[in-house]
Amino acid sequence: MGHGIAQGFAVAGLEVSLTDRAPKVLQEAPARIQGNLCLMEEMGRLGPDEIGQIMSRISLEPNLASAVKEADFVCETVSEDLRLKQALFAEMDALCPPATILATNTSSLSLSQVGALVRRQDKIITTHYLNPPHFVPLVEVMKGGKTSEDTLRATLALMRRCGWVPVVLKKEVPGYIANRLLMALYREAITLVQDGVAEAEDVDLTVKAGIGIRMPVIGLLEVADLAGLNLMEAVLRNLSPEISSETTPPALLSEMVRRDELGIKTGKGFYDWRQRSQAELIRLRDRHLIQMRLALWEKGGPFSDQLG
Repeated sequence: MGHGIAQGFAVAGLEVSLTDRAPKVLQEAPARIQGNLCLMEEMGRLGPDEIGQIMSRISLEPNLASAVKEADFVCETVSEDLRLKQALFAEMDALCPPATILATNTSSLSLSQVGALVRRQDKIITTHYLNPPHFVPLVEVMKGGKTSEDTLRATLALMRRCGWVPVVLKKEVPGYIANRLLMALYREAITLVQDGVAEAEDVDLTVKAGIGIRMPVIGLLEVADLAGLNLMEAVLRNLSPEISSETTPPALLSEMVRRDELGIKTGKGFYDWRQRSQAELIRLRDRHLIQMRLALWEKGGPFSDQLG
């Protein structure tokens, strides 16, 4: 996530310091960013001279103090470990200039938890990007209990300047909007496979060829309004008892984890990745996302006005 977020800032013309306490991760970041930019050039998203200009705006800094000493906005992307995030936020609070906004990309922890040890409570905020953040426009923005309106306005303006499309949560909830929706879908998708209703391939095909293909232009609640809320209520009344409401992960998922069938990282999950190319799947995904972004967000599409 870190290198993708850095890329988003740099593409927008901003100077970026990228830091990581793992030297290997930091050293590999430029090649990963350049690969993304080359794909954008290949698809006509960037001109031939722009890649070098963008890369020149990104500096690698192994030392956190040096990376943040002149920063106006800092976003952390460390793992979902509360103590680790709290310690990092407290360290950045001590190292950053007084006016610096501190943002967390946490996907499951509350901002109040992450920023509990920070003195500048008015300048902490959540900016939750979706992977890959350099191609997916959405960023979920959430205030803490003491976050100022100035911090919120500055963050929203920065996100829009960089081409991200922010949505603002009115209160703190674990998982925000996107992950709560996604986890509900994942739970039901895995349950359908677990109960023998359909194979994994057909569950995914239902999403890709049906549900997902219309979502870029019409949201869930718009579909409900179009269908009629009386019809939606009737369907939910009939289906709600049938849909999984388990409060723990599906048994099939836990069994696969115990068998070390973790997906791409072990070669087998719902699919046999020993026979599929991870690189080709990611390339296909990224090309699609670039095309979708061009069509919907940047060429007078239905959401272009939301970029500000």
